[in-house]
Amino acid sequence: MRSNLFLLWIAGTYLLTRNPHPGFGDSLGFLYHAEKGFDLATNATSHFLYINFSHLLTRCLPFLESVTVLSLLSVVFALLAMERLYQLVLAVNKTPVAAASAVLMMAFCFTWWRQAVTIEVYTFYCAGVLQVFVLVVRDVFSGEYRRMPQTGLWLGLSVLTHIQTLLLVPFYLYYLWRGKSKKKQAAGSLLIFAGLGSILILLPAVYDLNPVEAVFFDNRFGSEVLGIDPLTLLKGSLRSLGYLLYNFHVFTPLIIHGIILAWKQDRQLFKLLGLAALPVWLFAMRYNVTDNYVFFLVPYFVLAVFSSLSFKNIYDKIQSQTTQNIAILLPFIVSPLVYFFIWKTALQIPAMQEFAAPKAYKGGLAFYLWPGQTFAPDPLELARKIHAGEVPPIEDFERYPMALQTYLLTRQK
Repeated sequence: MRSNLFLLWIAGTYLLTRNPHPGFGDSLGFLYHAEKGFDLATNATSHFLYINFSHLLTRCLPFLESVTVLSLLSVVFALLAMERLYQLVLAVNKTPVAAASAVLMMAFCFTWWRQAVTIEVYTFYCAGVLQVFVLVVRDVFSGEYRRMPQTGLWLGLSVLTHIQTLLLVPFYLYYLWRGKSKKKQAAGSLLIFAGLGSILILLPAVYDLNPVEAVFFDNRFGSEVLGIDPLTLLKGSLRSLGYLLYNFHVFTPLIIHGIILAWKQDRQLFKLLGLAALPVWLFAMRYNVTDNYVFFLVPYFVLAVFSSLSFKNIYDKIQSQTTQNIAILLPFIVSPLVYFFIWKTALQIPAMQEFAAPKAYKGGLAFYLWPGQTFAPDPLELARKIHAGEVPPIEDFERYPMALQTYLLTRQK
C-alpha cells in the first residue's frame, strides 16, 4: 500500500513537470521518426526498438498528439522502472522502508527526473535493464537459476534499445557462470540474447541501411568511443563526480556508506552489481560528448541499491513509526528544494547568467539546473518562426533543420 502511494506521488510530480513540447536534443529525432514511420536502421544512435515502438504507439493512438503520446511513454516507463527498482531493493534487503527511500532518492535525482519528463529513450531502456537486474539478483540469492531464459530475453530487448547494453555482458556472463550447473538454461539464455542482438547486424547487412560498424558507434562519435586520451579521462572523472554530487547532493554520504556496507556485509552483492555498474561508469566517464551524463543512469541504479543498505541501517535505529514515515519523505521533499534553491540562487549571479545566455532559447539556467520541463520553449514553434523570418536564425540551434521537418510532419496529421 505504501509503495503504491509513493508511485502516485512520483507520477504526479512527473506529470506536473512534464515537457509539453519535444526537447531540443534527441527527442526531436525521436518525434520525427515516430511521425515519419518505421525505421529499420540500427546505428548506435537510432535506438531501434524504442523508435519503432514509438511509431507503433502513435499510430495506435491517432486521437492524441504524438508529442503527448511520447512524453507520456517516458512517464509510464519511468514509473515501471521505479517499481522494478523497488522490487530489486526488496530482493536485496527485504526492508520496505529502505526500498521506498532508495526509490524516492533515485526518482528525484536530476538526471532521471529530466529523462522522465521529456521525450527520451532512457526510461524505456532502464526499465528493461532493471528487469534484468531483478531476475539476476533473485536467481543468485535463491540459488535456483531458473530465470536464465527470461534474463536473455530482457537483455536482448535492452540491446535492441541501446547498444550500451553490451557493457553489461561481463555481468551477464558472470551470472551464467555462477549458474553453470543449469547448462540447458544457460545455453538457452545465450541463444535468446544472441538471436535478438543479431538483428542489429542482420538488418544493415541485408538492407544496406547503415554500415555494420555504425551499429556499435555512430560515425560522428567514433573517436570519442575508441580514443583514449589521459586529459579526457581526467576531465571525465571529475565531471562524473560533479554529476554524482548534483544528482544525489545530501544523500551522497548515504551512497558511500551503502557501498562500504555492501563490501563488508554482502560481498556477493557488491561483486555482482559492481560488475554491472563499473564498465558503464568507466565508459561514460571517457565518452567525451556534451550529453554523456545520461550514460551514468545504469550505475546510479546500482548506487541506489547500495544506498538502501545505509537507509536500512538508519531505520533499524529508529523505533518510532511516525519518525520513520517522516524520514521516508525526505528525498521527495529535499531534492526538489535543493534544485529550486540552486536555480534561483544562480539567477542572481551575473557570471551564471552570462554562462547560460547562449542557451536562452532552450530556457537558460532552468535548462541546466532545474529537472522539470513545464516551461521549456517549443523547438518546433521556434523553427517555424525562424523559417518564416519572424525571428533571426540561432547559430547554436544545430537541430533547426530537424525541428522544421518535424514541425511540417506534425502539421500534416
